[in-house]
Amino acid sequence: MSAAPVPATETEAITLDRALARADQHPDLAMARADVEAAAGDILTADHAPLPVLSTSAASIDLQNGLGNGSWLGSKLIDKGISLDWTWERGDKRRHRTESAEQAWGAAHLDYLDRHLQRRLIIAAAYWDLVAAQDRESDSRAMLESAEQLAEVARLRLERGDISEQEAGRILIETARARNDHAAIQAARQLAAIALARASGKQSPHLRSVSAWPDAESGQVNIPTAQGLRELIGERADVKASQARVRAAQAALALARALRVPDITWGGGFNNYPPDQRASVQVRAQMPLHFNYQFDGEAKRAAAQLQRAEEETRLIMANAESELLALLMQRRDAAQRLTVFEREILPRSQSVLERAEAAYTRGATPLTELLEARRTHRSVRLEAAQARLDHAKADTEWALRSRPAPPGGALPPAPRR
Repeated sequence: MSAAPVPATETEAITLDRALARADQHPDLAMARADVEAAAGDILTADHAPLPVLSTSAASIDLQNGLGNGSWLGSKLIDKGISLDWTWERGDKRRHRTESAEQAWGAAHLDYLDRHLQRRLIIAAAYWDLVAAQDRESDSRAMLESAEQLAEVARLRLERGDISEQEAGRILIETARARNDHAAIQAARQLAAIALARASGKQSPHLRSVSAWPDAESGQVNIPTAQGLRELIGERADVKASQARVRAAQAALALARALRVPDITWGGGFNNYPPDQRASVQVRAQMPLHFNYQFDGEAKRAAAQLQRAEEETRLIMANAESELLALLMQRRDAAQRLTVFEREILPRSQSVLERAEAAYTRGATPLTELLEARRTHRSVRLEAAQARLDHAKADTEWALRSRPAPPGGALPPAPRR
């Protein structure tokens, strides 16, 4: 009894835009959103005055003669008291604390946008790797079919005595190599599909890209002006996040300096002692004395953190400028290289191969020239595929980095009580 056939898994066709849209559901972005929510909770914690403290007391308890008869509130021989204390924060501590938390929340939200962009860049790179792998598989299939046709021609010529067994054997070896190379390229295409599924956070690895390569003419762009470059840098989420951290550090420094202004704790209480029904009220104020310590350590640490945040911002802006300039150069050079391949090198290589195949079929050229033409054409096609891949990645990265933030990416108002 034969086994039942295994149903084939359906391959999902996916465009670049659909692949990029999956960044929102990636677990990495879910963790980043949790960080933003945690920072929002810090704002609610910071924007809160000290809570009043309610306390009760029981004193003058006569352990030798007992507490006496009657109710606990009115007759027992216990001096009962209740009091309320509240700390008055001075020096705008609450405002500085809240501002620091708000800026930290803004930085967390901008970090989320930057991670969203980075995830889209990873998905785009994996998508174009899959497109390149599919093209290599298609080229390899065509080369294999051509090699098998050549092997059939060689078999017929061997039967007619036009070629030697040694030459026919070399052709069969080349055909077997083409078949082996095609199997390896098929496996590489499957791995590229798995890599795209992993990058986009999707479980099914059975993907097939359907978007076309970007036009090489799209890479022919001028370098933006210094002002335009500064505007692009200023709109980057990582730059804005670093600037928000600077503002958070400035607020933290102001808070550390505000610690030198002592807080005052106001309090009052009511006492009752049953034997003589004596009731008393008390009012008190407390304030720490900063005679020997002015919170210099806290201020020094906050100042150092501010300096670090400022230096980090300068470094991020310098790296952003270098990155954008390098990306523009890569995009332009990749477009120029791809144009040369598509307009000159590939057509000439194809023409040389077709002439060599036709000549060998007629017996007008030796096998070595045909094999050399085949190897040259295969090498040229691989180089052209790499040029397409380099241009597509550079072109897509520039488009993602220079376009506005995706819908919903604008900074919402900070949560307040």
